[in-house]
Amino acid sequence: TGGSNVPMSLILEQPEMRTVLEYHILAGGYSSAYMFNNTPIATTQGQDIFVVRDAKQIEGTIGFMDTCIDKPTPDKYTCEQQKEFGKCFEPFMISPLSAQWQGGFCERTCGRCSCDRYPCVKVEFADVMATNGVIHSINRLMFPAPVFEKEV
Repeated sequence: TGGSNVPMSLILEQPEMRTVLEYHILAGGYSSAYMFNNTPIATTQGQDIFVVRDAKQIEGTIGFMDTCIDKPTPDKYTCEQQKEFGKCFEPFMISPLSAQWQGGFCERTCGRCSCDRYPCVKVEFADVMATNGVIHSINRLMFPAPVFEKEV
């Protein structure tokens, strides 16, 4: 009582809804046996999510990191080059203020994705077999992270 019911047709008409829904579908039949720590898995939306196994060192947990991205540095170097130069943990690289992004610059390439910093999506039930694939029930909605392009 007191709440309003929004018709499903109205929800599905929203332009961003297709993107959000496709972000929850993995391209391929991934059972938990094929989900390895820090492995990117493509979604049908086009962006990757990262698997985090035993994020809190609790036997058997699987999570998805949906906010780990590479925001490029404003200089002429790529994230791969910054990693080669050993710059991944320099203050300018990890500062959310300098990058104006919560994970700093080049978070994915530098391996700084962690469920300790930002809450991961927890897989509540894994490996539910369906006729069209494998279902993994998660504990919250995921939203595609922004995509940053290197300025030339």
